[in-house]
Amino acid sequence: MKIRSSWKAAAVGVASIAAVVAAWTLYSEQKLKDFELTPIKPDQVNLIAIDPGKGFRVIVANKIAQLSEVEGGGGLGEDRSGSNLRRIPIRELMRTFEGDEEALGILIEKMNKIDPSELPREEYYWTEEELRLALSGEDDDFAIKLEEQIHVRLDGRPLGEINLDAIYSGIAITSKVPVEVNIAGERKTLYGPVRRHFESELAKQMQAKLEDTLDPSVAFITGQYLAVTLPLIEEPNRREDVRASLGRFVDSRGYQSLAASPQRILDSANVIINSTHIESAELKERVAGRNKVWEIKITLTEEGRMRLWKYSRERLKQNYVDRALGKKSSEWFQVMLIVNGVAIQAPVFTSELAERSFTITQMQDGTVAADSVESINRYVGK
Repeated sequence: MKIRSSWKAAAVGVASIAAVVAAWTLYSEQKLKDFELTPIKPDQVNLIAIDPGKGFRVIVANKIAQLSEVEGGGGLGEDRSGSNLRRIPIRELMRTFEGDEEALGILIEKMNKIDPSELPREEYYWTEEELRLALSGEDDDFAIKLEEQIHVRLDGRPLGEINLDAIYSGIAITSKVPVEVNIAGERKTLYGPVRRHFESELAKQMQAKLEDTLDPSVAFITGQYLAVTLPLIEEPNRREDVRASLGRFVDSRGYQSLAASPQRILDSANVIINSTHIESAELKERVAGRNKVWEIKITLTEEGRMRLWKYSRERLKQNYVDRALGKKSSEWFQVMLIVNGVAIQAPVFTSELAERSFTITQMQDGTVAADSVESINRYVGK
């Protein structure tokens, strides 16, 4: 049977492409096999990657990339509703990788939706040790002070006087929450200072009673207080076990839930490149339809090129293996360009990056793009 010349040419073409792919694969494997992607600390300019399977994704809001935690896994997407997203503070995340425990504390609070504006004044702050002494009865002064500030006895009995400041304030318990962090290749335990708010059930009921009254009189406040407290006096079984409620704040098992989300993001984030791996950044402007867009071309050092090449190749290989095993995985990977603690853009790549430079495209804010290039060029090589 004769084979048409066009088929012969197509077969030769396919064979040639296959040969090129095989040669490139062999070259890449040989070039990268002895190169180790060692962990590094972040600095002012970073390219970080997030494991796409750990429940995080990059969204775009107000023309700026943001890293968020979302139920149902990670991925690329636009911020359409924001209803189930928990934004992750990039600056504190980067500082945590440098060993900053204060930054870790802020990261833990924000990822656990602890709002600093809802916390009381510092005079209502308690350390765990102070609270433990008050609850155990080892320190009478602490016990008296605690009951005054939470405005209820530890057994749930109401106080005989009314202190609106205490009713509306509650107390804040400060804890040192342990989280493991990979700092330049060394696994360390950092202790983030975390503040948690406590209000007694009695105080919450009083707040609800007074919520719709702009300027309540003393008589009105007294009447509402009696309405809340008399049932507690007459029916002891209705009282809150305040000692047990507060005891949960000094139980170290509670650290696990506080640390869970921060631990996942810290284990998922990988600093691929910092400013020492960048030679320069260049800004380009072009027209896309009726609009202007900006591009940032980043040129890497040889070390930077090898690091990004190694990561991109390994990531895409892992994605391929995951899909072959029936796991949910994409055909692309995503990184975030972070400058001075701000996520500037989150480019998506579908092939390995083996060149000395790469380009971040489709930036819609020219001012952000220009400031980023200026900052990158100021910090590189230091």
